[in-house]
Amino acid sequence: MNNTNYNFNSFPFIINIAAAILVIYSMNQIEKNSSICECSITPMKRFIKEWFIIFIIINFINIFASIIFVYFIFSQIKNFNSVFKYIYIYIGYLIIIGIIHFIMVVRTFLYLNYLRKSCTCAYNLPEKILFWYFLISISLVITILSALFIIGLLYLSSLKYR
Repeated sequence: MNNTNYNFNSFPFIINIAAAILVIYSMNQIEKNSSICECSITPMKRFIKEWFIIFIIINFINIFASIIFVYFIFSQIKNFNSVFKYIYIYIGYLIIIGIIHFIMVVRTFLYLNYLRKSCTCAYNLPEKILFWYFLISISLVITILSALFIIGLLYLSSLKYR
């Protein structure tokens, strides 16, 4: 029972890593075929492949750091209070990485949209999959952030009438 719960929690990690690997593969194929398809050479794709390589490394570092924090929280070590001051630094780090990743996902989506509309020789099946995956991801993030914003406004307005 616990094992299936753990596997369900690792599902987003696996999907993110698979999407990052697909982006790296796609960018390598586009670079390899750039002599045939010259319209794919554009400044829009700068740092996309590099970011997703770094993103994979960051994901594995995050898993390692999370395991360390969980170990210290649930262990019987008396001095685990000193670990809690680092949790806020870790949360700040995760927020910064999340913002950078969201920006790079939007940049990747815009590049894929450019390929879809203006450069069909570089727009193949991996790019189509990534386009729709990033479109759904961006839509979900915007929807969740909008819902949280509306809930926050409703909460603040309810405080006004108490």
